[in-house]
Amino acid sequence: MRKTLPLLLCLFAMWLLPACSDDATKPPASTGGDGTIHGQIHDSDFEFEVTDGQPGDPFAGPFLLRGRNLHYSDDLGALVVDLTVVNRGIVAQHEPIGLTFIKLDPDGVTVLNPDNNINDDGAAIVFHFANDDGLWTPAEESLPRTVEFGVSKGSAIAFVARIDLGAPAGGGLIAGRVWNDENKDGVMDASEGGLGGVGVYLHPFTGEGPDPRLIRATTTDPDGHYQFDGLGAGGYEVSIAPSTVNLFPTTPTGIHVLLTENNGDVSSYKDANFGAVLQNFPPPPPGEHLHATGKFAPPDAFASATVDHFTCPDSIPQPLVTDPPVNEDCIGGRLRGSVTEIAPERNAFRMMATWVMLVGVVDPPLKIEVGARLDVHVHQGPGPAGWVADSIAPWTGDHDEIIGHVDAVEPASDGTVRFRVLDTWVTAANVNVGPR
Repeated sequence: MRKTLPLLLCLFAMWLLPACSDDATKPPASTGGDGTIHGQIHDSDFEFEVTDGQPGDPFAGPFLLRGRNLHYSDDLGALVVDLTVVNRGIVAQHEPIGLTFIKLDPDGVTVLNPDNNINDDGAAIVFHFANDDGLWTPAEESLPRTVEFGVSKGSAIAFVARIDLGAPAGGGLIAGRVWNDENKDGVMDASEGGLGGVGVYLHPFTGEGPDPRLIRATTTDPDGHYQFDGLGAGGYEVSIAPSTVNLFPTTPTGIHVLLTENNGDVSSYKDANFGAVLQNFPPPPPGEHLHATGKFAPPDAFASATVDHFTCPDSIPQPLVTDPPVNEDCIGGRLRGSVTEIAPERNAFRMMATWVMLVGVVDPPLKIEVGARLDVHVHQGPGPAGWVADSIAPWTGDHDEIIGHVDAVEPASDGTVRFRVLDTWVTAANVNVGPR
């Protein structure tokens, strides 16, 4: 099952205990199962490492928080420490990288120099880096960021904090990954890589349906990551449609996200992930001849299991309405599946979304019933429902089948590509392409 809740990353719980001792010992620490670290800090340097998230999650870390030059400033009336963060994971994270103090204890403790104008719970700072490539790469450490905690000298301080990846202080973030779902199970496995160059689109969401106005668009990086930052509180829809023309999605192509505001700080959602696999072949051009097997879903949708290409002679004489075709697959085609509608008044029936007329094949009145599974060879005849049956036989195959030439190609509403063969819209899925 897909996760539907935002991932809370890298929670830290620390005790800062200013003291007059010169001992430079690293405080003991313990890691809780909820991703928090509990420790005691005297006047020594410290570092805490934390890992959170599921295997294969690009936001899992581990990340390292270091504290240096811990001292009390009588002039400021503050406990001062230089903080840095180190990326010990294997994935580059998008800057800016921040630290948000979720909870400060005891009451009255403040952050005197935050970057988002919030001094108590919700105060945030932003880390900077020696290079300006916009990425927090593996093993890269930030420049020191001095943080001043307003507290009486000798008081104990505790806080819970969160590392924010790619989110400016006070700004909301929607981020995620488009991954190559090789086993098509809709779950991001550790062994499955990302899909680069996939378009991702952000729209407002009103609650009654997505607003058609596009807010932003971006493309995934080589490892499939993307982000929209600096967002205000509100409802959004993030989607990979219609960029999936050459992809087969294995998860929904759109996700609704609600960002909320708390004391001026907008929440973030970093789990807007999409699974997909590359289509095994590009969309077929109009005129291509295909043989597709799969499952028909009335009124006109056909999800293919296999699609085979085949060629036809450059010139084949067109048959008359009553003539058998020279090559039934090239001039006409083949429908195998269930009858979904009949029209006795015009001696016609519909199967696989295609209306078929009976001309000299079955004497009126029409004796074909809805639900009958048939193998029907057709060729083009006159009129809007111009497919004419050449032969009809019972069909007991495991799959539905359709053979003919492609007369239209377009993206479907869910972003997948579809193409029309004998009036039936076919969506390529689990496709194995080979010569017929």
